Amino acid sequence: GGDPGVTVLFANITEQRKAQLALMENERFLSTVLQLSPTPTFIIDRNHKIIFWNRALEIMTKINAEDTIGTSFPWKAFYAQERPCLADFLLDGDAARFEQIYGNKGRILQNPENIWETTGFFPALYNGGTWLHCTATAMRDSSGNLTGVIEMLEDVTGAKQRASRFDPGT
Repeated sequence: GGDPGVTVLFANITEQRKAQLALMENERFLSTVLQLSPTPTFIIDRNHKIIFWNRALEIMTKINAEDTIGTSFPWKAFYAQERPCLADFLLDGDAARFEQIYGNKGRILQNPENIWETTGFFPALYNGGTWLHCTATAMRDSSGNLTGVIEMLEDVTGAKQRASRFDPGT
């Protein structure tokens, strides 16, 4: 009858909040796993911007993550002049240029993960340089769209040095 009133609507968002917290916890867990991994690792998004640079890579390159995140310069950690990293070649799908630059030192595994790998000598790392085995694979969303590339680096200097004792051509 025209009297002022208040209408209050309540919605139970308990399940939605639980799902949000679970998602945040999963993201935190994944970040921790990648950050604590002893394997030097970086991730670039579909625009070639670095979105992840782990602690092992900071130690290897002496470059802090905060100096890399949001840039498109992962090459600065490995090369004296600008050039694509393995992750960049994979992101662009540039197999021809990859093969041109790496030749028989690189290979593309024809499998669902589309793994690209190469081994090379990086004179700027450590004292006197180091041999790295680099592996990159595409990251995709649930619809199969390319969202970025993860690249992992393994120091294989010791193995190369042992092999060269037995085969001087190595």
